[in-house]
Amino acid sequence: MLMKREWLTGCMLVATLAAMADDGYPYLTLQTTAGTEVKMAVDKMTIAFVNGQLVATNSEGSQQIPLKDMKMMYFSETATQTVVTAIDGATATDEKVTVYTVGGRLMGSFDSVKEAREALRPGIYVMKTNTKTFKTTIK
Repeated sequence: MLMKREWLTGCMLVATLAAMADDGYPYLTLQTTAGTEVKMAVDKMTIAFVNGQLVATNSEGSQQIPLKDMKMMYFSETATQTVVTAIDGATATDEKVTVYTVGGRLMGSFDSVKEAREALRPGIYVMKTNTKTFKTTIK
């Protein structure tokens, strides 16, 4: 049953890759549960599921990620990756901050990191100020 599901997922992904590349989204981002992102051009890309791993190959190389470590895949217009410059709130608390979920959903804008921490539910968030972008955990 698992092989059939992997095969069907692979077929749907390959069809989607072709359609998305034609619609102006020529890059695929593979994101792991640890937050690591790999961006690959979808032109001439193949994706296979081998021994519990997703294997994505294009003209630039190949990436292997265990399926148990996969969080999400999405398409983008550019190959630019988000750079996290600090971890766990290492920024001035009086800077204005915009907060996103790790999935990219906007949670709001706040006058300070302290205000954001008090307003948000427990979870992991990405906070962006004028000078830094960082990931933080609210317990």
